[in-house]
Amino acid sequence: RNIALSVDLRSVRSLDKTPYTVFLRYSAPNLGYSPPVITATCEMLRHGEHLIANGYSEFQFQASYHMLAHALIDSPLHLEVWDKSKYKSDTLLAVATVPLWHVFEGEARTWEDQYAAV
Repeated sequence: RNIALSVDLRSVRSLDKTPYTVFLRYSAPNLGYSPPVITATCEMLRHGEHLIANGYSEFQFQASYHMLAHALIDSPLHLEVWDKSKYKSDTLLAVATVPLWHVFEGEARTWEDQYAAV
């Protein structure tokens, strides 16, 4: 069975008083895609929200229903928020875990206008 799973990261919101230049990084190794997906950097202002340019990714693969269920239930999407600095190495700011098993709940579900806490 040919399967396409899409991940659409739309914005990042800061609850911190410090401005950052951030990028998001995530991977889906259980779906047969090993290299991490890295978004473009964006400037985060104090207590601000910024749209993520090109935050859409689609993973296409072949799997049976049971293989897909096993991959999605056993490994949630791990999303990392990184600070990109000109003068020092990149710093991991936060990690969010997004469960993917909702695909099997029977009805379509979207996380639109919801935030994964980091």
